Amino acid sequence: MRPQTLAASVRRHVAIVSPSSTYAFPWLLRRKVTIPDRVAGYLRRPELEQRVRPTRRKLTVLKAAGGFGKTTLLAECCRRLRERRIATAWLSLDEDDDPGVLDVYVAFACAAAGLDLSDVSVPEEAADDPASRIGAVVREIESLGRPFVIAFDELERLKAPGSLSLLTFLLQRGPSNLHLAFACRELPDGVDLASPLLSGHAEVVETEDLRFSRAEVARFFDLRLSRRALAKEIERSGGWPIALRVSRNRMERGDQQRQCAGLVGNWIEASLFAGLGHDDRNFVLDLSQLGWIDAALLDEVLQRSDSKRRLESMASRTGLLEPLSDGAIRRWRLHPLVREYCAERRSREDPDRFAAIHRRVATALSNRGETVLAMSHAIEGSDPSLAGSVLEQAGGVRLWIRHGVSHFQQANRLLSDAVVSEVPRLRLFRCLALALAGRAHEARTLYLESRSTRRKNKVTDFNYFVDDLIVRFGLAVFGVFPVGSDSEETLLRDIGRLVKAPLLDPTTRRGCRYALGVLHFLKGECDPALRRLSEATESAEVDNVVLHAELVSGQICLVKGWLRNAESHLERARRIARKNFMTEPEAIQACDVVLREIALECNRPTTAEPPGALKLLRRQGVPLSLLATASHVLIGNRLKAGRIDEALSVADRLLVRLRRTEFTTLARPIVAQRITILVIAGRVAEAEREWHREALPGEPADCVDLRTQSWREVEAVSEARARLLIARRRFDDARSLLSLLRSVSTRQGLRIVEMRAVALSVMLEQQAGESQASQLHLTDYLRLFAESPYAWPLVRDQATCAGVLRAWVDSNPESPNREAAQTLLAMCGEADASAPSFSKRELEILRHLGGRQDKEVASEVGLSTHGVRYHLRSLFSKLDVSSRAEAVRTARDMGLIPGDS
Repeated sequence: MRPQTLAASVRRHVAIVSPSSTYAFPWLLRRKVTIPDRVAGYLRRPELEQRVRPTRRKLTVLKAAGGFGKTTLLAECCRRLRERRIATAWLSLDEDDDPGVLDVYVAFACAAAGLDLSDVSVPEEAADDPASRIGAVVREIESLGRPFVIAFDELERLKAPGSLSLLTFLLQRGPSNLHLAFACRELPDGVDLASPLLSGHAEVVETEDLRFSRAEVARFFDLRLSRRALAKEIERSGGWPIALRVSRNRMERGDQQRQCAGLVGNWIEASLFAGLGHDDRNFVLDLSQLGWIDAALLDEVLQRSDSKRRLESMASRTGLLEPLSDGAIRRWRLHPLVREYCAERRSREDPDRFAAIHRRVATALSNRGETVLAMSHAIEGSDPSLAGSVLEQAGGVRLWIRHGVSHFQQANRLLSDAVVSEVPRLRLFRCLALALAGRAHEARTLYLESRSTRRKNKVTDFNYFVDDLIVRFGLAVFGVFPVGSDSEETLLRDIGRLVKAPLLDPTTRRGCRYALGVLHFLKGECDPALRRLSEATESAEVDNVVLHAELVSGQICLVKGWLRNAESHLERARRIARKNFMTEPEAIQACDVVLREIALECNRPTTAEPPGALKLLRRQGVPLSLLATASHVLIGNRLKAGRIDEALSVADRLLVRLRRTEFTTLARPIVAQRITILVIAGRVAEAEREWHREALPGEPADCVDLRTQSWREVEAVSEARARLLIARRRFDDARSLLSLLRSVSTRQGLRIVEMRAVALSVMLEQQAGESQASQLHLTDYLRLFAESPYAWPLVRDQATCAGVLRAWVDSNPESPNREAAQTLLAMCGEADASAPSFSKRELEILRHLGGRQDKEVASEVGLSTHGVRYHLRSLFSKLDVSSRAEAVRTARDMGLIPGDS
């Protein structure tokens, strides 16, 4: 689904993810992060408001029974903070807020409060850290340097231990400028209040603090009560704000009926229901089954046409229906205390109607596209089959294509095993959910059982056929079935046929074209892959398909050596991912990792661990392409820094996890990388034993066979085999392999693999004593380098290749490739005497040059504007460029400045 307008930052995200928008992730409910409107007749209590103000301390807790005005008071404080331009986020909690949902909503609430998340990336965290997204948001809050408030309402509804851990994370690791406020009836177990209380960083405001005093009760009734009437009201209400509120509303209507109540239920019966007719009473009981209420939804559910009038009448008469501003749609909610009591009473007195209303709500929400919320109501209505039907109607596995992993897995959690076992399409849904959760064996077993059942029952349903292909694609890219298996071999053909089917909806058709692009890419067929991905994004609104098509297109252009195109696709994917940061954080992690792979291949200096790389690798389910990219970056950066033992440790940890979850297909390229590391470390005998133990291919044709392997496997296996052969001085065998690898990679347009093959050939011939052959291979490499500035394939073996480069520079003084050779030589740590040298001041100016004017650069480096211009003239001459943009680009390519300068 699609926003009405595309915002330029996550701050504007709040404007484009309302349930009424057509955005791709409609499950984010803006009303949950909206501060409730001020109730009519609100009584100011300045001293209490001052005491409760969240910015006075780290944590403020309002803890009292229902109806004591916790939400009303906290909302008033938050509104006043916003009036003072203090950023204040609000989040109404409910039982469905498990960790995967809560951290999304915390980010959403902060964005709604004005926190700019447009440049935020999710960093790598510890594997068991519950704060994947909250951690990034917290760092952004800290960088503000001014107070930021997050208020959590109805905290007692939070049940999941992981969600409570997120709150503990905010309490314990939140920066000093972050202030938290909790409103709850009871503090959930798992939230440590003792520590902040003992340290003086927290205060608890409880029932007696919130109870109205005699003077406040008098003011609440505008000083119109006699002493006797005031005493009676205090006796009846006990200073309970909600009782006072209803009493005043009835008094204003001239209704003097009063009932004494000691218990909550008795009070609601006496004060709320006593003045309601049978029809109105039933109306309130029905309302209690909806968390958030709008008139159109009620009309549909209750099969009537007067809901709006009755809601407005009820709100004014009782004061228990609270309005909430939510864009153009007017919404209400029952006070939680009343809603819980009424829902429980409806369930007890008329369980059939209770279930029927929930089922109607499920159907209505399903028709509005709110799939997960509809499924929740179906479960409340004791109808798990309806939950399954809602999911089928929404497209089943197509939710993955349309809305991404988070929404998909939410729906999966609401599916019962019994329903899944009886509905063929939902068995396929569960297969994919298992694969995405990293449970390869279970996914494989269930899919094979489903396929057998389908053949036995001769299923011919078109929707089942579509779902089956989507699931087969998911199982292939997540490594459940290996490249080259029977299922994978026919998958390209079958999806190709499906794309042409006239019954296919446009979004799924684009998703299938995206799938074809990914499958072609896995097999190293880059040109067909780019064509299919381009088709997937033609005339398309920005959605989940476009995001991932741009990401994969960037990876393909990187492999083909089209560096600028690669960076362009990845930057576009990153811009889209920023807008989706709160719903699909893995997308921006993936973009960052691929951009770091570009930096590694270009041998650009980097100052930090690739953000998100370990996070991606620690996910339970990760596609083959991204797994290979992230592992290549992590291992490559450690090899580049000379930390061979750490590189080996990364590979070992990955293999343990992949084998434990039976993702053997994903493990294969990691095994090959591990063997490469062992050879580089000089542990050749151990590398050879591992090669035989893993039953990796020995023949060159088998190493480069793209019919049975992904191109990533071909690259990793061929390099490992070539290094092993070179180390064993089996030079002829290594030549045969590298010659074949180069031939295949050139034919397929795999420039990065071709350059790796050529660089290994340079090393091979040098170690074989064939200097002339080594020089010829180097000439080929320099020609390729001029088009695709990938230095790492050669520079990683600088101990051997530096001497070859030096000899080549000395013997080719007039070659057009001399500058490229000098650049590579400098990267090897042997700068050519004739190559230009740069002063510390010049390098400092280069680092600040991109996107800045002379005056700004001067301020950054502490020079005058004239001084900057003097150094720029020198830089232009040394770099042989005529513009600032060229200077920055050339300096990056030469490794003089980081890629992100």
